[in-house]
Amino acid sequence: MLKPIRCCVSLSLLLALSLGLAQVQAKPKAATVKADQPLSASALRALLTPDTVWCEGWSATQADCDAVHMSQLQPDGTVLESSTFQVSVRPDVTLRLYARARLEKDRICTVFRLADAEMELVMEGQVMPPEAAESFREEMAPSTEELEGKIICQRFVTTSDPDVYTEQVTVAGERRPDLESTFRVYRGNPSLKLRQPPETPELMDL
Repeated sequence: MLKPIRCCVSLSLLLALSLGLAQVQAKPKAATVKADQPLSASALRALLTPDTVWCEGWSATQADCDAVHMSQLQPDGTVLESSTFQVSVRPDVTLRLYARARLEKDRICTVFRLADAEMELVMEGQVMPPEAAESFREEMAPSTEELEGKIICQRFVTTSDPDVYTEQVTVAGERRPDLESTFRVYRGNPSLKLRQPPETPELMDL
């Protein structure tokens, strides 16, 4: 879920999902929930659908999201991913990212290349010119350099709440706890609020 970009952007941990204030339709809960178990391949497939929204960075004490993600599994195993992050509050600027990954059994994996991620910047509800997104990409490049060309994989782990998952992230086969987060999943069209970044970057005149 665009993990490399969330981990490395100096603006804060932009890619993360979290709880919204509005009530949403919950998916059916299992009769029993075993915590700390890797999510099976079939269970992960069931969550990679257009009506599933992932909230990363979720906590029971915060009613907003670091970012909101949607992932859709294709017949060939490709995972189409879209993510939205709050870059600035004043002015209101959000970043939309679109990328492709692969479902590898019970993991989502991608070879990270910053140039492959499609980006849009949206200011006050209006999509900014493509040049704005490209300038933003250039600003991100130094902080993502260590991951360029490496395979990054996510495995999700159950908790006592069947709608909440932690994750295990590997980069080139090595575990990276510093890149891991907590997710809550929703069905349907939830109203989720993006979390204000702790630092507001300087926005260039574009």
